[in-house]
Amino acid sequence: MDPLSHLETILSEYQPVFKYNANFNHFRTYVKGLINTPHRGTMTQIYLSTQPETTYWSLPKFLGRSKWCLDELTSVLTRQVQTTFSEGVYTYDETKSINDGVCQEGTHLFINTRYNKRNKNQSKFHHGHEFGAIGWLCETPQGVRLFPLTARVMCPGDEQANSGEVLKSICANVPPGLIIFDRGFNRRKVFTTILAQGHHLLCRAKSNAVFYRIPTRPKHPKRGRPRRYGNRLHLPYLKY
Repeated sequence: MDPLSHLETILSEYQPVFKYNANFNHFRTYVKGLINTPHRGTMTQIYLSTQPETTYWSLPKFLGRSKWCLDELTSVLTRQVQTTFSEGVYTYDETKSINDGVCQEGTHLFINTRYNKRNKNQSKFHHGHEFGAIGWLCETPQGVRLFPLTARVMCPGDEQANSGEVLKSICANVPPGLIIFDRGFNRRKVFTTILAQGHHLLCRAKSNAVFYRIPTRPKHPKRGRPRRYGNRLHLPYLKY
């Protein structure tokens, strides 16, 4: 099968996401341009590598101003990846793109919380973006691969775009599965959010974490608040 014709079949599934055909054509041009430009190219190089049918200036306008549903795009991409590679797990992480210099166009300013706590010799602010992203980790004939599914910009202090809301929004738009986190997400609020969405989670515990068994109901209840924790678990002595 011709790879280009196969690519057209794949991209055709995204057409319902876009309200106008012109936006869908810009989407096709951008995806093909990224494939034809394996190195880090400019917008002009990406545009010219596809023999485009549209004008150049309409592509930056599409990327910067066009309105389309990110959730629908994520659903189509996730379905395509999981149809081909059905066995896998999700991985979630938060990243930062920091530039400790003059603020450039397109970046927002967020407070450096470590400065406010203890490190007075650091800059008061960082210039850059914070992202929450999820991917599908699976085994392919070429080896283990991680397919990015979606990423969202976070804005600390914003009730609609903080870390917890971004995590909740991302996990609500992917099918239930096992999500792997690092120990930075070892918090009860994160666990509650993930389990409420129907997912399972695997998270690395912190070195000072303490685990308890579920409390058993006593045969002869006494006065006072019921026990919240059972006997303490000693992890080194557990048998797997």
